[in-house]
Parts: sequence; C-alpha cells; structure tokens
Amino acid sequence: MKNRNAASKLLILSSLACGPAAFANGISVQLYSPSSSDQFLRSETAARDLLRIDSVSSANRRFMFGMTYNFVRDPLVELNEENGTRVKTWVSAIQTFDGVGSVRVSDRVDLNFDVPVNWVAVPDQANKSALGDIKVFPKIHLSDAVSPVHFALVPELWLPTGNKEYFVSDHSLGWGMLVSVQRDWGYFSTVGNFGFRRASAASFYNIDYRNRLPLSFGVSAPLTPAWSANAEVAGAVVVPLTRFQNPAEFSVGTNYRLNKDFALQGGVGFASLQSRDSTDYRVILGLRFWPSYAPASQPEPAVSSQLARAPAAPAPLPKPPKPEDAQPFQLDLREEIRFENNSDVLTASARLLLDEVAQTLKANRGRYRNLRIEGHTNDLGSADLNLRLSKARALSVRTYLAGRGVDSALLDSEGFGKERPKFPLDPKKVGMSVAAIREANRRVEFRLTF
Repeated sequence: MKNRNAASKLLILSSLACGPAAFANGISVQLYSPSSSDQFLRSETAARDLLRIDSVSSANRRFMFGMTYNFVRDPLVELNEENGTRVKTWVSAIQTFDGVGSVRVSDRVDLNFDVPVNWVAVPDQANKSALGDIKVFPKIHLSDAVSPVHFALVPELWLPTGNKEYFVSDHSLGWGMLVSVQRDWGYFSTVGNFGFRRASAASFYNIDYRNRLPLSFGVSAPLTPAWSANAEVAGAVVVPLTRFQNPAEFSVGTNYRLNKDFALQGGVGFASLQSRDSTDYRVILGLRFWPSYAPASQPEPAVSSQLARAPAAPAPLPKPPKPEDAQPFQLDLREEIRFENNSDVLTASARLLLDEVAQTLKANRGRYRNLRIEGHTNDLGSADLNLRLSKARALSVRTYLAGRGVDSALLDSEGFGKERPKFPLDPKKVGMSVAAIREANRRVEFRLTF
C-alpha cells in the first residue's frame, strides 16, 4: 500500500482485497490542511497578517472567514512489493472544500478552525461525500507585531467527525503542538514549523500515522503591493522512524490581495517528481475575507475626583457638528512623534506630546468630525515589514489618545509603509542629505476633517 498523497513507499500483499470498512482503525489520506494565514498555503505564520493589523479600532478585523478548495489525484494506491507496479487504486481522487475561520481573542491570541467536506472517488463506485475531521487550533503570538523575527505556538486538536470508510478520518481524537518561527529578511520572508502530532487509531495495513513530527519550511516574496509568491516543503517524520513512511510534499503558490478585506490564494503541489509517481499532484484555490466595521460611538470616560462626595451626573455629549458649524483649528506639534527603534512603543517625549494633542482635541470636541492618524516609514526594509510597522505605529497613537479621553469614535488610523514619502530620495533635488530625507519620511501625520 502506498499513500501517494504523502509520497511514501508503503507496500502490502496484492492478495489482500477486503474493503476499508473491515478495519477498526483508519487513516486520513487528505493530508492537506489550509493555513490560517494569507501568506502561505499550508505553513502557519508567526507574524500577524497585514490584514489583521487594525486600521480603525481594536475591534476591527476581529474575524476571518474563508474557503479553500483542493484536489488531489491518486492519494492511495496499492503497489506490487517486488517491482513497484500498481496493483490496485483504493482512492483515485479527493476533492475537499475547507471552511476556515478565525476569531481574534486578544492582541496575542487567535482561535482558528477548519471544517473539511470531501468528495471521494473510489474506483467502480459512485463518488461519496464525507465530512472530514474538524480541526481547532489557537495561535499564540509570542513576539511584537513589528519584530523582524516572530515566534508563535499553535496547539492543535482534531475531532473525530470524519468518515473513516473513505479515508478522510483518523478515527480518533488527535492532538498536537506546532512551533512557528518567521523571519523578515527585507525582500522576502521565511517561515518554519515543527512539532508533534498524535492520533491513537491512525493506522491502516502497514501505514502508521499515530505519532508524527510535522515539519515545514516556506519562502514568500512580494512581487507587487498586491501580488506575492511562495514556495513550501511540508511533511512529517513517523515515530518510530520508518524509512518509507515519511510523507512530504512540495508546493508553489501565489497570493493576491483584492482590496483591504479580501485575498485570493492559488497553488499546486507535488508529492514526488519520479516518473512512476508523476500523477501525484494537488491543486489549491482559496479565498480569505477579513470583514471590517466601524466601532460604535463610545462616551468619554468619567473623570473621578478624590474631593467628590457623590458622583455627579454625567454631562450630555455635544451633538455632532453641522458642516456650517464646524470651525477649523490647528494641531500644532512642536516635534515629531517618535517610537522606540523598530517598534510601535511610544517614547516618553512622544507620550508627553500626545498628552497635549489629547487636551486640544477634548477642548475642541464638537468642532471636528474625524481625526485620521497616518503612519509612514522610510525606504529601508521590506514593503511588508514597513507596512506592518506603519499600521502598528498609527494604531499605537490612536490607542494612546483614546486612553487619554479622546472619543475613539472620532479616531481612525491607517499605515502606508513606504508608499507615500514626504520627500523623494534625491538629495540634489530636495537639498537635504539622504539621512535627513529618510528621517523626514518616517513620520506620523494627523488629518482633521471638519
């Protein structure tokens, strides 16, 4: 028996002919499980995706929904033990629709799930539909959003909801743990996953997937602001180690961001490049959706006083200004808002500066409709890292102002990375040094709407 989906050399005697329902245990030969990321097809990233970094509020981008389709050819066949020729095809094809989702529990934790529905093609039988094993996997981010090196833990749990008779379930409660390490190198990023998985009944004939050490490595490179390409190698080492039971697959793919809410994914995978195994392939298509919404208006926090003997009735909030009533005013900043190196953490001087901004905004409440906080970086570093950094810094300013009593419903934040420099990197034209231009381009801007 050979699980071609896993490119393993698994053999049984060709005289065995009993059907799959006759076995107490079972295996899932649909080894593909979609990633919760918009950057890779199957590797779990450690950095938070760019579309998950808030651009409006801490409640924005809380959810992700998606659908992934994948088709695999000849995932399970029986080979002759002596010459390796095919004796029997147990499963000729599997088509799987994975409904995936994610809930942002906190700034560090996402709760993800995967619900697979399969159409299984068995020779000489009608195609069968079968639910697969539902997967629940939190992701715990251990690093800051703007760090160049990220670490994350991904606990995994598989519920035995699938149909073992059609090889889409391991027929047991499965669990595991992944460690994800991601690094941004400037023009590309890499990710590595490693861990352990256990399913007590995941065996069929001489195929034994009860204890596995999953491994994967991926590379992703942006091609344009919307397009990126990736390549991945993913597999598992069976424990105890057996030479021909270590499934592996190579895949290449691309990602396209339609807009701020949607991303498309596509790719192909190959289990082996040997001529005998050339029919082993996989086709993957996916859609991801991060719904965004504006937060509800929140009242300003009450200010307590140690001299107050009884709580005073809160003053009514002023009505939103009419266009003819709104009077322009200025936010005069005596210096640039600064952050810790390669971080979204405000410096002490920046916090003092924002205290003054908060006082001005509260004193002029009712005279403006909206304050948009825009983050920008210079040209150093990759586009993805700079975009993530600018979004995080703008959000940090917004969060600080809201914490100082500014109505969060009137605050928006967005980051543009290095796409909107204040000055071109041309010292002769600008009359400034390269260092001074880069310093000026790394900034936070306020845009008031009256």
